[in-house]
Amino acid sequence: SIILLERIRAGKELQAAKRKEDEQALKRMIEARQREKMEDQKAREEMKRKLEEDRKERRRKLGLPEELTEEEKAAEREKQERERREAEAKKVFKPVAKPVTVIDKLRGVLVNMKKSHAGAEEERWRTAASTLIKYLGNIAGNPEEEKYRSIKLSNAAFQQRVAGVTGGIEFLTLCGFQQEGEVLVMPRDKVSVELLNAAGGELNNALTNPFFGVL
Repeated sequence: SIILLERIRAGKELQAAKRKEDEQALKRMIEARQREKMEDQKAREEMKRKLEEDRKERRRKLGLPEELTEEEKAAEREKQERERREAEAKKVFKPVAKPVTVIDKLRGVLVNMKKSHAGAEEERWRTAASTLIKYLGNIAGNPEEEKYRSIKLSNAAFQQRVAGVTGGIEFLTLCGFQQEGEVLVMPRDKVSVELLNAAGGELNNALTNPFFGVL
């Protein structure tokens, strides 16, 4: 009986020691991860500081003020917003098996769009492509929502961003939209999520691949 009690006591002590050891190991692991995060944060801040110093140094050598002008800041914000939209497009649209003939036509429309608005008008076709991605993404994610499948041709924003750009309406038509009076409509039975995803992939490729339409 005494031996049994001693064994039980020893077992409890062993379990308690094991729990304490596990708790300490977990604590050490958490502390190590926190240190890693802090070190990563410091490294990113140092890199940012060095990049900022390099930028200022380059501007000084060019005879420019160290700080960006308001126009340069606006251009930088616009660039960051474009990169954000393009990054979102990558998340929404994934590679799929493509209906070849329609995709070839869509690609051809995009190539023509890009070439027709090159140089000073580049931002026009980029805005159109980003807007088309939003339209198609909304439908692909909510095919039952009628509001996403209807576009008023008289809408000022649509006219400026899509209709006024070469190939904008043609691209939508190839994706399944059809004109009914003064409205572009994609009937529910014409919605092909596969096609919409493939079209979104082509739009994303046009936005992010500098060689799109060149090779």
